[in-house]
Formats: sequence, C-alpha cells, structure tokens
Amino acid sequence: MKLSALDETLMHQASLPFEHAAVSDHRFFDRLMNSAFAPDGSAGIVMGIGVYKNMNVVDGFAAVQRDSKTQHNLRLTRGLRPNMTTEIGPFKTEIIEPLKSRRYILEPGPGYPHHFDVTFQATLAPHLEDKHEGRIDGRLATDYLRYCQNGFLNGTIGIDGEEIAVRDWYMWRDHSWGVRPNVGGWDPFTGTGGQGTFPSAIRSGGKGLMLFGFGFSTAEFGGYISLIENGQGGRIYLTGHVGWPDGRNLKVADAEYDIEFVGGSRDFSVMTIRFETEDGQHFEARNEAIGRTWIFKGLGYDGGFNDGKGMGVYRSAEPMLEYDAYDVSELGRPRLADGTISRSSHREQHCRTTINGNPGFAYIPLIFVGENHRYRFE
Repeated sequence: MKLSALDETLMHQASLPFEHAAVSDHRFFDRLMNSAFAPDGSAGIVMGIGVYKNMNVVDGFAAVQRDSKTQHNLRLTRGLRPNMTTEIGPFKTEIIEPLKSRRYILEPGPGYPHHFDVTFQATLAPHLEDKHEGRIDGRLATDYLRYCQNGFLNGTIGIDGEEIAVRDWYMWRDHSWGVRPNVGGWDPFTGTGGQGTFPSAIRSGGKGLMLFGFGFSTAEFGGYISLIENGQGGRIYLTGHVGWPDGRNLKVADAEYDIEFVGGSRDFSVMTIRFETEDGQHFEARNEAIGRTWIFKGLGYDGGFNDGKGMGVYRSAEPMLEYDAYDVSELGRPRLADGTISRSSHREQHCRTTINGNPGFAYIPLIFVGENHRYRFE
C-alpha cells in the first residue's frame, strides 16, 4: 500500500490509506457532473470527472453545444495510478472553496474544437439526497449517495475559434459516490436480467422506470427535487428541498408533474412540476425547454466510449481522448456521430422556469426506461 497527499489529513474513515476504497466491489465510483447554459439557450456546457479506485481508472467528459446545432463530445480516460489526481491530459478541476466554488479547465488541443476556463460559484448550500439503494437476487446492486447544488458559472468557452463570454450562467451540479450498476464495463449476473442501463431501473422490479431531477433557481429561492416512479406510476423515491439565501431550508413533502413531449420523442417542450414543502406551502413550476437536450451517451454514459463499454473501464495508462459530434439541430431527433437517431433513455434539458410567478432557470434530467403506461412508451 502507498500513501498520497490526502493521507496527511485527519479524515480517514477506514484502516486504509486514501489510495484504497473500503469496499472491494469493482463498481465503486466517485464522480462529479456539472452543467450550465446561457440565459437565451444559445450555448451550453456539461463536464464531469470520475474516479474508480478498484478499476484503477480516472475518466471524464467535457462537452459543449452552440446555437442548437451541434453537441461536441470529448471523453477522456487514463490509469489512476501512480498519479492519484483527477487531472486527465488537458482537463482538470480545482477546488477554490469546498462546497462553494470550483474551477474547471479544458486546455485547447488537437482533435477537438472546444476549450474552456470556467468557475462555479454556489448560491445555496448543497442538498444531500436520501440514500439510493437496491438489490437483485439478494445482492446489493445499488448503494450510493448524491448531493446537488445550484449556482452560477463565469469564465470563457471557446468553440471553433470563437470565444464566448460566460456571465452568470445558471449551473446545476451533482457529486455522487458509492456502488451502482454498469460501472467498470460489466455487472454481475445472478439470475435476474438488468432493466436498461440506468442504475435506478433495478428498483422498479421490471415495471419500467421514470426519473426526473429538477434543479431550479430564482432571485427569491432555489432548490432541487428528485422523483422516481415505476412505469405504472407507483412511487419509488422522492427527495428534495427549497432553500433561501438567508439560510432557511424546507424539505419537499410531495410532488407531481405533467409533460408535453415533442412529437413522438422523449424530448419535452414544457414540463410542469407541482410540489409541496413540509410546512404546507404549494409551488407550481412551469419549465420551458431552451436550447437542446444533452445526449449523455456522448459523455460516456449508456455504454458511451467507442468500445461500447461505458465509464470506469481501464483503457490506457496514459491519457486517451475520444472526440465526436452529434447533430442536435432537429428538435426531438438528435443524431449520433454515425447519423442514427438517438433513442437514449438518458437526456437532460435546460429550461426557463416560472415558479409561483418568480422567473428563473432550471435543469431537468428526464429518464424513461422500459414501459410507461401514462405516456404510452413501450
């Protein structure tokens, strides 16, 4: 066993140096995901970095969209050891102030047309979700935590030689860690087949899955909600909060939703979310999509990467980069790099929101796996 700089701290939680995870499951991960967009929807950015100690991997993604035309995807990976940091070639992140401010840098380089130097500043404290847990055939298949946070992004983005000033773009970020399916390229088979590639799908018992996240911010308040149902509308999970700059914070007690889809696609034009806080206050949020949905396969999710094995797979000791571009110009019919129309279950959307008359911005992951009786998805 080896020591790293983290072992100088007094924050150990197991009789191990920080180089090692306290669980042996190969799927153990620790990952950041961040997305921001221009107020008019003309440009957006999504980036993330994940560490998979038991797979000896650090990988990440850095993608941009411009004028609702193209999603530029850059996927990066390398061996984690001996360099126990999260820097992957031209991509790195720096903590400025824990849980408040963080910087993300993608240096210009050959083979991809974008770069950035941007800094996140939180407007609210992070919200720690209730734990995600699920079993298959008695085996613990899902066991992770996530916190989410609202804030704003500033800096610069370069796309195809054009420099874009990032000035107070709404940003939503999450940080999750633990064990979840489809990390490290494979999942143990114990008799029951998996239901799609999304980790929470195993919790529906084969009845399909609907999941949405709702990060939102207005001048008066902000917050986050996560709701999971099976395909028949049975609720599986609800967590959320509403927070104010003065430190007040209320738990979300209930939520419901309506979705207006674009044609026969799973992209939406409007999503209305009604929710109630623990003190009985009622909120209604009308969320209008702006720009284009993010197709997360291009970032490495859903079996992304050119070998089809997804995130957390060991591929190279030295930094390895993959670039491709998706055509997102046709609303509801995004095309992958090979020209096929994306049928990905995992899409995430920027929105303008109005909550009880208060204008603001929102970010909504909306995921359907398998059948859904309400919206007649098969």
